[in-house]
Amino acid sequence: MALWADHWTLELPGTPPMAAVARIFVRQFFAGHSRVDDAELVVSELFTNAVRYSRSKDEGNVIVRAVRQECSIRLEVTDQGSELVPQVKHAAADEDCGRGLFIVRALAGTWGHEGVTGEFATAWAVLDPFDGLLGDADGDRPQVPPDLGDRPDPCPPPWQEQREGSTTPDGTRAA
Repeated sequence: MALWADHWTLELPGTPPMAAVARIFVRQFFAGHSRVDDAELVVSELFTNAVRYSRSKDEGNVIVRAVRQECSIRLEVTDQGSELVPQVKHAAADEDCGRGLFIVRALAGTWGHEGVTGEFATAWAVLDPFDGLLGDADGDRPQVPPDLGDRPDPCPPPWQEQREGSTTPDGTRAA
């Protein structure tokens, strides 16, 4: 259980170009976090899957939620459901697609789906400070974190957007 959490939510049209907006949204929310690049890639893959395989495509909506939980990043992408159950594929080298969930699995410590074949489905992933830095995509990770040298602090404090007078994406002011 997280001692504190902070989040932003954004609803977007279910069209492929909106994946870029989801990436910008995540980059701004997690600015300064050591895993911001990974978070941007993960949200892009989850959003693309929502647009490609769910009833959200074209005229539906996709909801992106970015959650900061102490040191961890949690990403949630909710779409309007599908008849398909998401599965990790092992795409051939010459295939143009089919690597999204493989990438998510490689970067996230935990990930999954809820309500997959219902009215709404949520794909989620949690990125901890050292996930993706250690071991392989099958979860075989050493127990001792590596020396990060000059890399940014993997567990930054609650940051910039929490400063007095700052605004969130929905235009409200932080306390």
